[in-house]
Amino acid sequence: MQASDYESTRTRWQLAIEAAGIGGFDWNLVTGELSWDDRLVELFGYDKASFDQSFDAFSARLHPDDLPRVEHALRQAIDSCSDYDAEYRIVRPDGQTRWMQARGRTLRNEGGTAVRLLGAAYDTTAVQQGDARVARVLESMSAAFCLVDRSWCFSYVNAEAERFLGVNRDGLLGQDMWQMFPAMLGTDFERHYRRAMDRNEPAAFEAYYPAPLNVAFRVGGDARRRRDRPALHRRAGGAARSVPGRRACAAAGTMRRSPRSGCCIGPSFDT
Repeated sequence: MQASDYESTRTRWQLAIEAAGIGGFDWNLVTGELSWDDRLVELFGYDKASFDQSFDAFSARLHPDDLPRVEHALRQAIDSCSDYDAEYRIVRPDGQTRWMQARGRTLRNEGGTAVRLLGAAYDTTAVQQGDARVARVLESMSAAFCLVDRSWCFSYVNAEAERFLGVNRDGLLGQDMWQMFPAMLGTDFERHYRRAMDRNEPAAFEAYYPAPLNVAFRVGGDARRRRDRPALHRRAGGAARSVPGRRACAAAGTMRRSPRSGCCIGPSFDT
């Protein structure tokens, strides 16, 4: 985006974030001045007197473990004149740790050099705490549970799934599901999974996976969109439990779309 469009862009941006209760920032990359609105000053535990409009004031609130990652994301956005997107922790003066989600856009001059970074940030602590509770539940499940992203790479595997699949989660996370389990290609597994992901609709089917699993699956799910958060991307997941003495397992539950948890199916039950 050209810096010449700055004023009109900033006005629209300011009106939008004020209506949403989100904090806004405007970083002048030429002078180094970092401007925050009242909401963002409050979120970071500053007041108008203590916030000196410097990048150091921002860095001072960042959790030490997140600082290198955030600085890298900022540098990448500035160097490429592209969008900025980062989620990080801040530590407020009272010792409270809060999660923040920030997004921004770099503005360039006519010569193509980045001159401003305009964006917004908001508190995601409640979302993070909710996700942590869900993770604890999934880890305690006696059913195997897996989550894959839109490119079909494993993004979450619980302890029971490790045992059930016979593969350590470190060997699954980030790996393509179809490459890890090629016997699913061309089967009902692939057809139903792709349809559920593409159409975000219910899927129910029975299928048998040959060696090394040698397990028959009955899979069911209900797809519906969450209204509390906008859908940015989708994921698909499944739960399964082997039944002693039988080649059967079952999975049922809800598929839902959200920026964080995406689509998921679970928990499972015996048949």
